[in-house]
Amino acid sequence: MSNNNRKKPILLAGLVVVSLLLILLSGYFFSQPYVQERQQYPYLATAQIINNTVNLNFSDNDKDNDSLIIITNQTSFIDQDAIFFTKEGNAAHYDFRYNEAISYYDKALALEPNNTNTLFGKANALSNLNRYEEAISYYDMALAIKPTNVTLLYLKANILPYLGKYDDAIALYDKILSIVPNMVNANISKGDALFNLERYDDAIGVYDKILEFYPDEIRALNGKGECSIKTREV
Repeated sequence: MSNNNRKKPILLAGLVVVSLLLILLSGYFFSQPYVQERQQYPYLATAQIINNTVNLNFSDNDKDNDSLIIITNQTSFIDQDAIFFTKEGNAAHYDFRYNEAISYYDKALALEPNNTNTLFGKANALSNLNRYEEAISYYDMALAIKPTNVTLLYLKANILPYLGKYDDAIALYDKILSIVPNMVNANISKGDALFNLERYDDAIGVYDKILEFYPDEIRALNGKGECSIKTREV
């Protein structure tokens, strides 16, 4: 074997050792700013994971995909706070794993009981499990904080008919329409609730209001048609 051939294994071994040392040193230096930041701000949300590889900013307008978080293997540095648990709950919810979502929301609420996003998420998960009474209680908690939030009012109103509470639903639709008078979905739902109470003339009046502005609105056309059939039957 030539001298050059004998040197190759030695050089290769040297490169492996140097590479390992560089990896260890880089891991140490990259982690230090994060560790120092966590010590300085112990309640920092799950916002930065090693050298800013993840920057999580939770808002009301997050899209579905924003709820899916890619975590690096440095899990020992993660503070699984209320925002993190809410994000995980949303991810499970969007994947139709409602019971799992609720468990995450419960963990978040144990840390931050008045977070309207978390209350909203748990209410929706409960509603999707047909646990309507419980869902209403969580919508009410969120509404106690944001009493004029149209989305909360509308989703609560929509599950009241499942409990036979059509009058209560109509009252909420009226409240919504006092805030957003031309909200089509609220008008449609109000008309449907009136139909189920056999108040056909009142329902037709609601459907006509929609058709005045949206003459091709199929739900209003169908609702009005069904009311007309019922009035002829009486």
